[in-house]
Amino acid sequence: KVLLLGDMMDLPAQGKYDQELSFAHTINPTLQAGHNFFSTIRALAPHSEIVYLEGNHDCRMERYVRNNAPTVAGMRQVNSPFPVNSLPHLMRFDEIGINYVSGYPASSYAVNPRLIAVHGNKANSNGSTALQYLNKNPMVSVLYGHSHRFEMMYRTHNTPEGPKDNVAFSPGCLCRVDGAVPSYNGGINIHEKPVTYYENWQQGMGVLWYREDGYFSIDPIRIHDGYAIYRGQEFRSSL
Repeated sequence: KVLLLGDMMDLPAQGKYDQELSFAHTINPTLQAGHNFFSTIRALAPHSEIVYLEGNHDCRMERYVRNNAPTVAGMRQVNSPFPVNSLPHLMRFDEIGINYVSGYPASSYAVNPRLIAVHGNKANSNGSTALQYLNKNPMVSVLYGHSHRFEMMYRTHNTPEGPKDNVAFSPGCLCRVDGAVPSYNGGINIHEKPVTYYENWQQGMGVLWYREDGYFSIDPIRIHDGYAIYRGQEFRSSL
C-alpha cells in the first residue's frame, strides 16, 4: 500500500501567496509531471493500492472555478467519474488506478482499526500539531500531512482497561524548503524571483508496518539535502 497525504500539486496560480509571475503558466507542466510521478509509483508497485488523500492545495483548482465560474463547476466529461476541473480527471487517476479520497478537510482513510490517515488542517509552528491530534481522539493514531513538518509524538492514556497509547506522525514534505515554494513567510524580489528563506519545514517520509487487527509500527525517514539513511543503508538523490 502507498499512502500519499495530499498536496502533491502546489497549484500556486490558484493560491493566495506571493509567487513568480511565470507560475501563471505552469498548470499543464505541473499536471504532466504529477501524472508521470504517479505512473512511476504504479510501475514500481503494480499490485499495491495507491491512496491519495485530497489536501487543501489539491482543492485549489476546483475552488477557483467554483468561485469564478460557478456555472461550469462540477461539469463532467460524458461517462467520466470525476469533474473536468478536478485533479483525478486531469491526471487520469482512473487509468493509473489511484484511490482518490476527496472531501477535504473532513475526509480520512482507515489503515486498520487503530490507525487513520488524513491530510489534516492543523499546522502549529510551536510543535503542538502532533499533540492536537493525540488529544482529539485518544483511541486512534493519526498519520497526517499539511504542516510540512517532520513530527512524531506518542502518548499513553490511563483507562479502566489499562494503558492505551496512540501516536501522531507527520512525515514532513517532499517539496523544496528554501523559499521556491510560495509560503506564508516567502517573498518575491524586484527581479520577480523568490527570496531564499528557509521555512520551518522538513523533508521526509515514513515506512509503515501494520496488521489488520490494529497493530502497527512506524519507521520515520528524515531527508536532508537529498540524503537519507534507512536501516543502515544510505540513499542520495541524483536530481
